[in-house]
Amino acid sequence: MSKLRMPGLVRIIWFVSWLAVAMAAAGFEFDRASKRNSGLARYVPSMFRGAAFEATANAAYARGANDEGVRLAREMVLRRPIPAEGLSLVALGALRNGDDDKALKALLLSAARGWRDSFTQATVARLAMNGGEWEVAAQRIMAMWRKGDTGDELNRLTTELLAQPEGLAAFQFLVGREAAWTNPLLRLAAVTLSPKAMASLAATFRDRGASINCPGLTDTAGAIIRAGYGPTIEALWSGACGLQGQAAKRNAGFVNGDDDASGPFGWKYPVAAALSREFVEHEGVSAIRYENSDPFQKVVASRYALMRPGAHDIVFNGRVEGASPKFQVICFVQEKQIKFAEFTIGSQATRINIPIGCESQLIKIQAGRGRGELAAVQMSME
Repeated sequence: MSKLRMPGLVRIIWFVSWLAVAMAAAGFEFDRASKRNSGLARYVPSMFRGAAFEATANAAYARGANDEGVRLAREMVLRRPIPAEGLSLVALGALRNGDDDKALKALLLSAARGWRDSFTQATVARLAMNGGEWEVAAQRIMAMWRKGDTGDELNRLTTELLAQPEGLAAFQFLVGREAAWTNPLLRLAAVTLSPKAMASLAATFRDRGASINCPGLTDTAGAIIRAGYGPTIEALWSGACGLQGQAAKRNAGFVNGDDDASGPFGWKYPVAAALSREFVEHEGVSAIRYENSDPFQKVVASRYALMRPGAHDIVFNGRVEGASPKFQVICFVQEKQIKFAEFTIGSQATRINIPIGCESQLIKIQAGRGRGELAAVQMSME
């Protein structure tokens, strides 16, 4: 009879074992999920907690419960001694409790165990910059970018690093075939570096084979130009994309707006109801033919420019039927927009004076009801 019962007992043992393994796997997976979704941490069963301690410790620190945060951080180190995150949380708690010696010991252990913990990376980078160890700081900050970190702390560290010649040189030395974070880093540098330094950094990314989204740089350049960083954006575009920006060209013909090579300073053509455009060419000169059936003025074309302070003669070639188009110049000064020149386009040259302090401008060509054709816009310097 016992022989008859044995297969049933084996099946029960097998089922219970399978169930135990499944529950353990589910528990550990639940624990790992809490690292991505901190709201799950409190629901992870105690026996499976590891990564969940990170979320609960951070939550304790966030609400000012430092002692609880330290207790949870130490429990995480006991459960998972190898990852650096637990030690970094212990260091954070020690710092908040004023125990600098314990914080430093935990931080050094954390730095030795892992390169992926953001708190450790940021803290070591800060200490390295304070001590003039630019290579160490650059290594840690580069590691954070490559890991996919984001946020104000990384932006602050990067800005401070790149603002120092030694830090910039150390960072450039480490640049390789970077990918997703290249554009955000270059945009951040555009409001930090001088045009010369920006051109050097951008060229380094390009020469090392980094993935640079030049149309993406163009799309986001407007806000940076309006903030007063037009010359730096020109240096960024020229260095990163290997093309000369059109800001320096005084004779700029109208070309199709789908041409990505126009860069941040090429002509753009905002879509507007009741306004039609087409691009034509006469004897090698690009022109834009437009018609506005609405009584209100529409922007036919616009572009950012970098006209140096001083006198400029503006000349249009073309013909107009109906209301004459208007030429408008807006100056960007310390993130303020100042309209300082507006005139009706005619056959004669019109002189404008760019004031000192006007680093970059926005040019608009607006037309009322009517049709016309505008060819090259000539902006000459005296």
